[in-house]
Amino acid sequence: MVELTESGLAKVRQDFSTKVNEVKQTPDKINDAVDKLKFVAPLVYFKVSEVRDDIQETLADLFEKLEEAVAGMFAPWLFLDYAAKWQVIGASVRACSGMQNSSDYSMNGRWDGSAYKSFDTRKTQQQTAMDTVDGMCTTIHDKLITVAEEGQNLYLNLVNKLATIIANVATFVEETAATAGVAAIWSVNNLNAAIVTAVELIVQLLFDFVKTEGKVYNAKQELKNLIRAPKGFDIVSSGKVSWPSSGKDLYDNKDDDWKQDGT
Repeated sequence: MVELTESGLAKVRQDFSTKVNEVKQTPDKINDAVDKLKFVAPLVYFKVSEVRDDIQETLADLFEKLEEAVAGMFAPWLFLDYAAKWQVIGASVRACSGMQNSSDYSMNGRWDGSAYKSFDTRKTQQQTAMDTVDGMCTTIHDKLITVAEEGQNLYLNLVNKLATIIANVATFVEETAATAGVAAIWSVNNLNAAIVTAVELIVQLLFDFVKTEGKVYNAKQELKNLIRAPKGFDIVSSGKVSWPSSGKDLYDNKDDDWKQDGT
């Protein structure tokens, strides 16, 4: 498991881009190796060329699928970046919450009466609101990290599968040249099978990642639900959610003559 960092993701993107460029050169390498057989082993050429055409069709399908992967290769980095931003927000909220409860700033035990009771009610409500925001940040952060990790794993797996295709093509070219085409009769079928298998695995990897993207959608829906009526927040007459007010209108209460009432 590669550590999920910006530098790690940058390396994965670089490795993936390199392998995509290399695998896009394989059709020409296969054609060159097969076309040379026209002159050194014509009968082998005719037997091999049909399988070569099947291989080229499979590779063409692969290149279409890779376009999707190339377009999305920055997605894991974006998820990681967004997760970090949510973490920053959560840290800020926790800092405010800690300050409110710090003995250096706390007003608990220093006054009493109706004004204090009103203040304490609002302070408790705001504490609840801050806890709610902290929970939101943690939830979204964790889900984005999960998707970023799975995205990184997707591209690592793609790199490995593309490397397999490149290696098999190189083996085919070398064996064909070394045996004057004799080995091509068997190796071309092995190459075809290896490429078909690798492409099927790549298609499956991309399909499976669509399920992972669903986690982002679920996280977004969960966030919508959380902000629709978050615990500790005020719901104003218009239906909008707002930060708990100070409740200053409740301070104007002289029932206790502003004396400490011991409660």
